Amino acid sequence: MHALPDFAAMITSRLVRLSLAALVLSGIGCKAEEEELNHGIVKLEFRRGENEDDNPFVGTATVTATMEYRECLIDYYVNNPSQRQDGVDGELVFGTEEQGGEGWTDRLCEIEVPSQLDCTVESIEQQLDTGAPKMTVIYNVSGDIEGRQVAIGPFPDRDHAECMSGLSPEVRVLAGSTTGANSEGTRVWSTQTTNPSDAIVDQGKAITIYAALAAG
Repeated sequence: MHALPDFAAMITSRLVRLSLAALVLSGIGCKAEEEELNHGIVKLEFRRGENEDDNPFVGTATVTATMEYRECLIDYYVNNPSQRQDGVDGELVFGTEEQGGEGWTDRLCEIEVPSQLDCTVESIEQQLDTGAPKMTVIYNVSGDIEGRQVAIGPFPDRDHAECMSGLSPEVRVLAGSTTGANSEGTRVWSTQTTNPSDAIVDQGKAITIYAALAAG
């Protein structure tokens, strides 16, 4: 005589499989939602400069990096004042994830980049009402810096910026504006050269910062 199937066990097993499938789909949905961002980044890579025999990054506790907005992004903030850091919408872009927006203060050091620098963001400051509209990020850093990369942003991506006349959402490293300081706030290195100096938002290639020991 054949044993009757255990219907309770069969139902339980099916419910378990359905629950697991729902969790997987839910996870995929959350991931897709998290990736729906209107802003992107540029990558910075840190290397010692020419004729620097010693590692100039030793003792670095903070890195300050400033990027100048190029024509398309200048126009974007002129035409979309609410997206400025001090605007209603921009506050949520530049702020923390707890505020409910894109939360780039938290997100910058979470973005996966090659040879990722161990960091947290101390501050992001946007300065638009100047002769050279720009944004400065200060990072608290630890561990090795030489050969590491860090994301800098947020910058409106190509779709969101809606650049006109064949322009791209582009930024430029201001000469000498990327520096490192020790825990006491004393500068230990500064930018010697960069390659390249300009970058399009979300491009693959990083801007290499070649650093030299600070004069002192």
